[in-house]
Amino acid sequence: MSDPLLRVTAELPGSGGRLTPAPEDFQVSELLPYAPTGEGEHLFLFFEKRDLTTPEAVRRIASALGRVDGRGQPQPEVGFAGMKDRHAIARQWLSVPWPIKAGELPALDLDGITVLTSIRHGHKLRRGHQRGNRFRITLREVPSGGLERAQAVAERLRAIGVPNYYGPQRFGKDGDNAARALAFLRNEAPAPRDRRLRDLLVSSLQSEIFNRILTLRIQRGLYNQALLGDVMQKHETGGMFVSTDAAVDQARVERLEISPTGVLPGKKAKATEADAAALEAEVLGTLGFDPAIIDRYADGTRRVLRQPLDPELHLSGAEDTLVLEVSLPSGSYATVLLDELVKPEGARFDRSE
Repeated sequence: MSDPLLRVTAELPGSGGRLTPAPEDFQVSELLPYAPTGEGEHLFLFFEKRDLTTPEAVRRIASALGRVDGRGQPQPEVGFAGMKDRHAIARQWLSVPWPIKAGELPALDLDGITVLTSIRHGHKLRRGHQRGNRFRITLREVPSGGLERAQAVAERLRAIGVPNYYGPQRFGKDGDNAARALAFLRNEAPAPRDRRLRDLLVSSLQSEIFNRILTLRIQRGLYNQALLGDVMQKHETGGMFVSTDAAVDQARVERLEISPTGVLPGKKAKATEADAAALEAEVLGTLGFDPAIIDRYADGTRRVLRQPLDPELHLSGAEDTLVLEVSLPSGSYATVLLDELVKPEGARFDRSE
């Protein structure tokens, strides 16, 4: 149900090229916000998985270590921070309860999984406890001049920031999770009894609403503009405030010190005011349900509409390949950045699990 996502560098040609499903061409390493201490009753494992979903990799490791329940699923005390692409070589962290008296970690021989290191820590690794991800992505069949075109796009993104769209992974295997949420919010279908499924569908709808807000701002030339009543986020600290003087805040927007945010609706989401509130209300009004209903199912939050480009982004190329090395903050999608740099014809990049 998503409208097409708009590019903020549409005036610049992309590199061209193809992202293959080969795991070697899409490598990602998870970055933790803190270092394990080396002491405690949990083991943090840094492992590499190849062509596996994160849940399946976690299940296999937990099973090999005897940390599964009667259904063969990881025990609640097994933790991981985030989901990683299936069609990739992905390195990420997992924690398992491992008392001191249990001794050293046994050697594990698991298909598609290699444990790279292990270190003790005092508590479980929880979802969302990641600073970001470091990517190395290789594109094939890149036309001549592709590297130079990608570098020109990158320079533009350094000045205006990278759009913080949710990628297609957020909307389910068939891309219909947001539509399913709308159906029960409009009383066109019963809400799922399974709370986890219901929460998943509502989360997809929140993401759809955010993407539509971002798209509308790009359409109207408001991507890197301050609106009266915007809830702004400070990139350095994450702090938020409501803009009471758009002209004053515009200079900080242009320096990429602050950026407007978009709403993921819910009862605790900070409200915009004035012009910004009118724009968000316009988007919500197109969906055909009372936004207050979503308060029953979600706390809500706000998400920054753009992110500064990693200053250490590196592009290189040889013959018909292009290699991108970049770090992205937690919650941002490499495929969104790739779409700006490459501008593929037809469908956008989709690395869904």
